[in-house]
Amino acid sequence: MRETLNRLGLLFLVALITYGSISPRSSPVSAGGFPAHAVAYFVLASALLVNFHDTKKGHLEAILAAGFLALGIEAVQAFLPYRSFSLIDFGVSFAGASLVTLDHHIGLFTKFMEFEDRAIERFLM
Repeated sequence: MRETLNRLGLLFLVALITYGSISPRSSPVSAGGFPAHAVAYFVLASALLVNFHDTKKGHLEAILAAGFLALGIEAVQAFLPYRSFSLIDFGVSFAGASLVTLDHHIGLFTKFMEFEDRAIERFLM
């Protein structure tokens, strides 16, 4: 049950970020500028980390997956008349995703997983 919820949450985040990034309308990510990019990709990398597990390899995989999504979205934006390719946006997005490595030292990921376990047990079991 937990893995299914994690994957659905991850798919929702990817869809939300992708739609907000290629939509002709202004989105929180595009309207918020650099901080919104960093936060969006930090949240995405965190969700990826939930699926890749809290290991050194999992951190690297989460950062690279979020980075490749950011680069892919920027590449698509190059072909849209109302968007433009920006290495700065990609860099900020990648930096935001990279912040997830700080979690290894702070322990927020572990605390979130414990909270998620308690919530699942309480509300879904």
